[in-house]
Amino acid sequence: MQALHASLRPIPADPDSPEDDIEDESVNFREFVNEESDEESDEESDEESDLKLKWTKKTQQVRVENYVHTPGPTSHLPSSRGVTSFFDLMFSRKVWDLIRKQTNLYARQQILINPDPKWEEVTIGELKAWVGCLIAMGIDKKPDIQLYWDSTWKLPLVADQFTRDRFLQIKKYLHLADNKAIADNKTFSIDRLAKIRPLIEVLVENFKKQYIPNAHLTLDEDMCKFKGRNLMKQYMRAKIVKWGYRVWKL
Repeated sequence: MQALHASLRPIPADPDSPEDDIEDESVNFREFVNEESDEESDEESDEESDLKLKWTKKTQQVRVENYVHTPGPTSHLPSSRGVTSFFDLMFSRKVWDLIRKQTNLYARQQILINPDPKWEEVTIGELKAWVGCLIAMGIDKKPDIQLYWDSTWKLPLVADQFTRDRFLQIKKYLHLADNKAIADNKTFSIDRLAKIRPLIEVLVENFKKQYIPNAHLTLDEDMCKFKGRNLMKQYMRAKIVKWGYRVWKL
């Protein structure tokens, strides 16, 4: 470890600076590294304490009911149907109605504060096309969203479907929950997913409706990489992806 610290000794910006100044900077650097190591150790010990099993001598009888369900998909699509038919099973009419309703509501709320005479209420057909363009943008990535309408770099699948202003307008007002209802309802204050909770509830309902799981399931955790500012972001030292959202999956 000492050899590592020595090899990482900072190089002075001024080549004529005395050796003592360099040594002082090296000492400060070692202190910084030690502080970082202590913080990581504390985080790791906290995580280990949370996962520590609490054993008890008290015995308790557990009754496991027989699993009588037939696992598998509940909807059977003919081979002639495409991937959009499967997508519609998850993103049902109820999902699109929710997005349309909340987007138009948020637009009306904002226009009362900042008038936007060009805004027209979004339809379900527009939302489906907008999400389709968003998927296409994820496949054909560009450094700036404006480039999808640029004469040289444009993506016809997007540029021919929406004008740039209309696409950005829908993006500006896209919403999944009523901000006023969240502010008025105190129970939402502890829900960090309140802004997307209505969508999650509808999707989970659809997932349960469309597939019956087997009696034996495997649960695992994963990290969705994210380094932005969010209270739900976590640091997992042992993971390859250290910063992001910690999720549990079946």
